[in-house]
Amino acid sequence: MMNNQIKAISGMTFIIFVGLLLSAVKVFSAAPSAASAAPVADASAGAAASAVTTPTPCPQCPQCPPSVMVEKKDEVVGDDKLVMDNVSWGCKLLAEKGKDAVKEIADKRFESEGIPNYLWINTYSEESDKSKLVISFVAHPLLKIFLKAYPGAADNPYKNNVAQLKDKKKKDGNIFIMQNFIDVLKKKQVGEGEWAPDYSWAKPGNIEPTTKRSYLMKCAVKGLSEIWVVGSGNWR
Repeated sequence: MMNNQIKAISGMTFIIFVGLLLSAVKVFSAAPSAASAAPVADASAGAAASAVTTPTPCPQCPQCPPSVMVEKKDEVVGDDKLVMDNVSWGCKLLAEKGKDAVKEIADKRFESEGIPNYLWINTYSEESDKSKLVISFVAHPLLKIFLKAYPGAADNPYKNNVAQLKDKKKKDGNIFIMQNFIDVLKKKQVGEGEWAPDYSWAKPGNIEPTTKRSYLMKCAVKGLSEIWVVGSGNWR
């Protein structure tokens, strides 16, 4: 009888062992497919992230550091009224706060139909001789780059002169972007704005410059006798 009990226990142990072995085989065979699927998911997620956040230097300043690079966005057309309203806002802020408004204007960002947009501020000298013209940025997302690429004279408080900033796609007429801006405003009064002639500038996240238009306004600055210009633009 003892032998029969031992045989019965051995048989049950063998059955349990076989069951555990089969379960282990199923788990082991399923593991490689899960492991191989994970890297694919990670890779696709990484690709999606890079498609959105990969920074691209602008063609105007190919040496742009990462701090001024921009994210790629879908190509859309800008909103004229939104641009004009924001320029007007910046101009009024200068009249109210003077130089204290510069940082607030420089930090201003607004989305113009999907494209991240910004405002800039520049000054200019009244010169009939354009070779002596001084146009300086006070605020611009690429200000640090312009300080290096277009250094101003020693007595220039803004340390840059972008009067010679060229439209690289324009073949005739005045190829200097900022000079055309100033020409547009010559007959305007303080507080009045105007759209400048089209020029070439890269959209955020794009390498190739495309046609852009900008709205400019002559602005009084509290505490200063000089006139500043606030501008922003959109793409055709």
